Parts: sequence; C-alpha cells; structure tokens
Amino acid sequence: MASWESLAAAAGGEELAGVLRELYQAGRTRWSALPPLPPEDFVTHVAIHVPPDVDRAAHLRGLAAEDLYLACACAQGLPGAAAVFDTELVSRVPGYIARIDRSPAFADEITQVVRERLLVRRDGAPPRIADYAGRGALASWLRVIAVRAALDRRPAADNDADPAALDQLAADTAPELAVLRTRHAAAMTAALRDAVAALTPEQRVILRMYFASGQSTEQIAAVLRVNRSTAARRLVAARQAVFDETHRRLRAELPLSTDEFASLARALHDQLDVSLSGLLGER
Repeated sequence: MASWESLAAAAGGEELAGVLRELYQAGRTRWSALPPLPPEDFVTHVAIHVPPDVDRAAHLRGLAAEDLYLACACAQGLPGAAAVFDTELVSRVPGYIARIDRSPAFADEITQVVRERLLVRRDGAPPRIADYAGRGALASWLRVIAVRAALDRRPAADNDADPAALDQLAADTAPELAVLRTRHAAAMTAALRDAVAALTPEQRVILRMYFASGQSTEQIAAVLRVNRSTAARRLVAARQAVFDETHRRLRAELPLSTDEFASLARALHDQLDVSLSGLLGER
C-alpha cells in the first residue's frame, strides 16, 4: 500500500493524508465488488480537481467520496467499473429525460449517447467521466448531462423539461461566466500555450501521456523509472505549473476586477484538463 503521507503531497500537503485515506476507504468499501483502485490514481484524480484558493482539507471533506471513487475507477478503466456505473447510474437516464420525450426509442438513443460521451476515450484523451470532481452527487452530474443531450435532440421541448434539472443547467453555465470565457478566450488560449511551452521536457511528456494519450500513473511511472507515488506527484505538479503560469500571464494582461478575475481563474481551472487534452494532442 502506498504511503498516504507521500501521496498527500500531490494534493497540497501532508496534513491531508488522513482525509484522503478516509475518502479512499469510503469508496473502496462501497464498491468492494470491484478490484481495488490504486491509491495513486485516486489521489491524482482528487488533486487535479481541487479548485484554486480553497481550504483544501475542508474542500476534500465535502466531496462525494463513493461517487468520486467510482468515477475515477471508470476513468482509469478498472475492470468492472463501467458495468457498475451503467447499472447504478446510466440506467436512470430514461427517467431523467421522461418529461422531454417518453418514447422508448428516444430513451435508448440518449442513454447510448450519455454512455459513450462519459465512458469512451476520444483521440486518446481521458473519458469525459474524468471531469467529475466530486463536488455534488454523481447522479445529479449525470442528470445534467442527460438533459442537455436530450435537449440537443429536442430543442423545442424546453418547456416540458424537468425544472430542477434545467435549474442545474442554468447554474452550470452562468451568463456572466460565459461572457468572460468568450471575451477572453483568445488570451486564455495564448497564455495556456505559452505556459505549456515554459514547462520542462519531462513535465510536457507527463502531461501529454496523461491528458492526450490517456495513460495511467503506472505507465507514466514506468517511463520515468520512478514509483507510482512519485509519478502521481509529478503529474499534479506539472498540471499546477501550467495553471500557475497561465494564471500569472492572464493576471498581467487582462484589466479585470478582483471578482471577475477570480471567476475567470475558476473557469480556467475547471476547463484546464480539456484544454490540455486538445493542446497536447496537437503537438
């Protein structure tokens, strides 16, 4: 078993070891029918999704541990995890979209769309379920994705959609944040490219392996000839280096208020994995 004190360094400090161990054990107990998820992979998944400027311990204690464990297991391709996710959660999709269209054919279509969108790797990048950060129930996160997919197919059905799900959708795409993202998209892209260019060769290799090629911490460790805990820490550190440098460049360039920049920084953090997958996949 990996040293939790060592792994906790990837998430921001040794004092987090106990919290990370509790999260892992809660997930491991809930999904005991699955093979054990390597602790390094779980901690890496958690650490990557910790937002900037938060109390890390408090943030971790508020995560949905069991859901986060299952999502990470699916993202890492743990045997049996996708089947469990399908049975426990994807099977609820017809109910989530029933007020948009109750037909069995439509339910089957959207269920398949959601399953592929969340569990299938595209161009080597991690599956979309890797985006789940554990800040709310996995079922609620899945529900938003299902409703959005259904509305893409039935745009005229907005008024019949489930109000609670649509409220979640609205919260997920706040107009002010969407405007900030659109207005400063070019600057964010340029800053991100410069930040990646400023990395060491090893850091670029690590990020490309994980985000563009979808390789695990075990595979990264083999390339670097280090143990998995060290590979996990270096992966998180490389991603953090990209975020910090992009953040620094944007702060120097954009004339934003403190609140506006805080919102933009959160948007940058939340979409960083997708951005890295696309950017590193080009190279």
